[in-house]
Amino acid sequence: MPLNISERDALANSHRLNCSSHLLNTILTHLFNISNLKKECPQLHQLMCCCTKIVTYAKKGSLDAKLSKSLKMAVVTRWNSNFRMLLSFELAFDELKKYLIDTYVANTLKFEPN
Repeated sequence: MPLNISERDALANSHRLNCSSHLLNTILTHLFNISNLKKECPQLHQLMCCCTKIVTYAKKGSLDAKLSKSLKMAVVTRWNSNFRMLLSFELAFDELKKYLIDTYVANTLKFEPN
């Protein structure tokens, strides 16, 4: 139903307020876009690729179940999942490093960014 004149006048001085969660989601989606990240910040792109490969390896090889802290995988549809993946990786880093060195797996994983 279209607004009548008095309703339009009532809203004339109002400003649109965007949802802060939606704005944050849009910003982070753009920031962590792989092609954008590779071009704008190659170090962060390489870090994200390496963490993703190690977390994938740990999840597929059931190493994740042996760690005291569970690793989280980044998911495109969740805006905070990149942060959660990096944080979980940091918390489990010492255990991961020990396991990967002890089993020589570190030599078989290729850490070249995509």
